[in-house]
Order: sequence, then structure tokens, then C-alpha cells
Amino acid sequence: IVGAVTAAKIAKDAGQPFSVEWTLADNTTVLLDADQVISVGFAMLTHITSTHEKGRNLRSAIVAAEDAESLNAITW
Repeated sequence: IVGAVTAAKIAKDAGQPFSVEWTLADNTTVLLDADQVISVGFAMLTHITSTHEKGRNLRSAIVAAEDAESLNAITW
């Protein structure tokens, strides 16, 4: 994804056309233009950022747990 976003940004900055065929979760494909690929990159960033935030919060809860009961109460 990062490579595709980089290529899309380079093409866009150079005023060149850009498209890439992207395979989706259901194994179908779509043709994405530069703006769409860049949007995929931002969506990935949002997902990764929220996952890391959740992980940090869980780590804090684990460290703060005072006994097995409070530790076992921590869920994803």
C-alpha cells in the first residue's frame, strides 16, 4: 500500500496519469486512480493508529492490574 501511495503521489505531482488494478477482499478487482490510492493509504493510517492506541491503553491496564481478577477482566 505504501508503495502504491508513493507512486500515486509522484505521478500526481508530475501531472502524469496513474491507475492501478487493486484486488479486494472478495478477490474482485477495481481500477483505482491516484486520489483513490492515496485515500486507501489514509484509511490504513487511521486503522493502524487506532490499533496502536488500543494496544497502548491495554498495556496500561495490564501494568495497572493489581490482581489476577482485574487482569482477567481486561479484554480487547
